[in-house]
Amino acid sequence: MANENYSNTYPDGQYSWCGNLKWIDNNTVEFEAGLAYNYMGIIEHVIVKYNVLDNSLECISQ
Repeated sequence: MANENYSNTYPDGQYSWCGNLKWIDNNTVEFEAGLAYNYMGIIEHVIVKYNVLDNSLECISQ
């Protein structure tokens, strides 16, 4: 389920939680997160990789 675009329906429009933030290289940060759907009815645990240089985002299901 990598590289999917998620429509997050959590009321404030954010991840339900995130942690274990680390830099992979000079441009990429990685963290674990819970993506919330249906106002917290469904939570999917993912690893998120964000490349700040090209503004790309990758979500990988755990």
